[in-house]
Amino acid sequence: MRVAHAALAAAAGTLLGAAVVRAQEPAPPQPVFRTGVEALTIDVTALDDQGRQVTDLAPDEFTIEVNGRPSPLQAATYVPLVRQAPARRAPAGGSRVRPALQTPADTPYFSSNTGPELPGRQVLLIVDQGNIRLGGGRRATERAQRFVDRLQPDDRVAVALIPAPGAILDFTTDHDRVRETLLGAIGTATPVQGRFRLSVSEARAIDRHTDVRIAFEALARECGAALPLLDAEQCEREVREDAAATVAEVRQQAELSMHAIRALIDGLARMEGSKQVILISEGLVLDDLGGSVAELATAASDARASIDVLLLESPAMDASVSARPTTPREDRLLREEGLEMLAGLSRGAFYRVATDPAPAFARILRALDGYYLLAVTPPSARAGDERYTISVRTSRPGVVLRTRPSVPAPVTAGARTSTDAVTRILRYPVPARELPMRLATWTVRDTPSRRQRVLVAVEADWDADQPLEFVTGLLLVNREGRGFAPEVASRTLTPSAVPGRAVYRTNLLVEPGSYRLRVAAADARGRLGTVERTLDVFQAAPDDVVTSDLLLGRVPAEASAALQPAIAPVAADGRLMAIIEAYLPAGVAPAAVSAHVEVARSPESPAIVRVPLDLAGPASSTAHLQAVLDLAALPPGLYLARAAVFVDGAPVGDGTRPFEVGASAGTNVLSSIPEALAAAVVETLPAFDSGELFAPAFTRMVLAEARGHGASVADALAEAEAGDFDGAAVSALMAGDQGLAALLKGVALLRDGNADRAALQLQNAMAQAPDLVSARAYLGATFAAAGRHGDAAGLFQSGATDDARTLRVAWPRKSGCAPASSSAPQR
Repeated sequence: MRVAHAALAAAAGTLLGAAVVRAQEPAPPQPVFRTGVEALTIDVTALDDQGRQVTDLAPDEFTIEVNGRPSPLQAATYVPLVRQAPARRAPAGGSRVRPALQTPADTPYFSSNTGPELPGRQVLLIVDQGNIRLGGGRRATERAQRFVDRLQPDDRVAVALIPAPGAILDFTTDHDRVRETLLGAIGTATPVQGRFRLSVSEARAIDRHTDVRIAFEALARECGAALPLLDAEQCEREVREDAAATVAEVRQQAELSMHAIRALIDGLARMEGSKQVILISEGLVLDDLGGSVAELATAASDARASIDVLLLESPAMDASVSARPTTPREDRLLREEGLEMLAGLSRGAFYRVATDPAPAFARILRALDGYYLLAVTPPSARAGDERYTISVRTSRPGVVLRTRPSVPAPVTAGARTSTDAVTRILRYPVPARELPMRLATWTVRDTPSRRQRVLVAVEADWDADQPLEFVTGLLLVNREGRGFAPEVASRTLTPSAVPGRAVYRTNLLVEPGSYRLRVAAADARGRLGTVERTLDVFQAAPDDVVTSDLLLGRVPAEASAALQPAIAPVAADGRLMAIIEAYLPAGVAPAAVSAHVEVARSPESPAIVRVPLDLAGPASSTAHLQAVLDLAALPPGLYLARAAVFVDGAPVGDGTRPFEVGASAGTNVLSSIPEALAAAVVETLPAFDSGELFAPAFTRMVLAEARGHGASVADALAEAEAGDFDGAAVSALMAGDQGLAALLKGVALLRDGNADRAALQLQNAMAQAPDLVSARAYLGATFAAAGRHGDAAGLFQSGATDDARTLRVAWPRKSGCAPASSSAPQR
């Protein structure tokens, strides 16, 4: 049994915890290897009389005692664990405590630990089948499934059916698997039946001499006065033997369940963050296991686990028992006393369920919305102090606080190393955010093995004045919980093309299946971060044409060098390389394969540029398609590369990846317009008068097109018409219109004589809002004012016909002249 539950503990702790959370910065788990004394952190749940969260308690509404002495509060933060934590308010007031803990979300292209999502909660459902009557508990497990339905998609749930060999499901966000596991939960306990009709309370009273009255009544009933004296003595001996056997069997049942629960709690101790345990049982007789209950509650406290207990009432008449219970009240008290003590000592609640468990699950769900994280300065530690007793009260009437009676004394973490910290936090299921990170993957076929190779790239924040030495670790786990974790080690990362980031690259050889990939890192300053991503590696049919992911990166310096794909590569020099592979079955020649890459602003927007991909390398079962994308004509901004692959003209695969055109790439690219064409266009332009650019009639006409952006930018347009372009830019930005804001800021800079900065802002406006043709007009005027006629001509000629007509109208006139367009070719 101990061996089985060692395995159970390992299963429950597959995703292990790590860093200690500091109260001042509760959002990310903090590095455990920093030196210094940690603050004493206490998690507290505040509920009203309906069991709803109270989220607006002010720090001065808490009173905390540590070891019986008042302790000053350093910080109080309400930590929401759901996206819309209810703002319940009890009578009386104080300032609302600021929410914390904002963590990550996936994008189609990469994952990040800096997004706006909240971390999923961690819930462990334990069904004590060994102490639920045979075939019982179905109503409770049905309600547990509905409880899971009401959790959020990113909540991680584990299920344990105890004692062994019950099913164990590790923490997962796959709630369908959780419900499937709960379907198999059913009571397995059979009544303890001896030769005599003794209840558990009567057996204890006889064997343990705990209650003389109950023991006398039971003996008198089973060995009545009608028996001869010798027969009565023999009967009494047999009743006592029967009582001892009953007590031993009941104790064994309790010990099996307690050992299983303790193994699960020990597994939770290796996971950081708050955990909720829900124990469903018909009762455990723990009267002589009081020490074990206290130890279990202490272990739960150390694991930051709260234990809610649902005690299912057993029926007054059980079909498997022929007679009515003799001591129902005493038996019920025996079953519930230990569990009620366990819930109280572990910051949980105790629910007696007579018929329907739904109300209990509803209150549990409300209590999971969040908690307060309080930080106090710990008292001076005395020799031998391992724990502090805690008392937390609030001055707010009508609010009930749930907290733990004791917490472990904080320790100095200076002896821990960054390798220790990364090893632990790698198995922590909620991403750490102190070190911002991004993760992307690409899947290609490993031709020799016919398996799939997953290319991994991780970007981490990095200051140029700090070393590039990072400690990194990686964990890959499949749906069955089996996985692979290379050694956590120190690695020298590579500076990214994006300033302030360092890149870690690796690759993995995997079989088809679904995986969860998690990467953890610590930088030279001791900051910790984790980021994770789901991988779906599909198995293709033998006759299918399969394509790899689209690889996009900077053009290698040497022709023989391999492309290093980047998460969102920057075309700083105006060029990027695109590669995609097609894996061909027998009978399909590489010559039948064609492909192209389109460049667009978004997945739905039309293509700006389309570039064919060429076959590279010798003919084989893999068609290697690549091209160098010349992006010099694009203004700075974010774009998408969309690849499409065809066999004999029929589409067989595609891929999309983001990239960025840097400012340096877009500043002078228009000079690539042929000089003859530029001269022909310049000849059609009138003399330039910059003063007319800011005349009210001109600005009103130009800004008229921006009115299509809706009423939200009305204030910005009014300020612009009044000549306050700086204020108008701020108003547009506050309204969420970044393209209009960039246009207005560019006009303000141009008016102030800062042509270079104005050009960058106007190029950004063109990228953010292509419909704002006035941005092109002002940018052309900026180039013309600087004498860059070739750039101005190229800019005007690069527009669509309708855009060019708007530009001809918008161009400032002098002596009644306007730019003629009939003599200049349109592209």
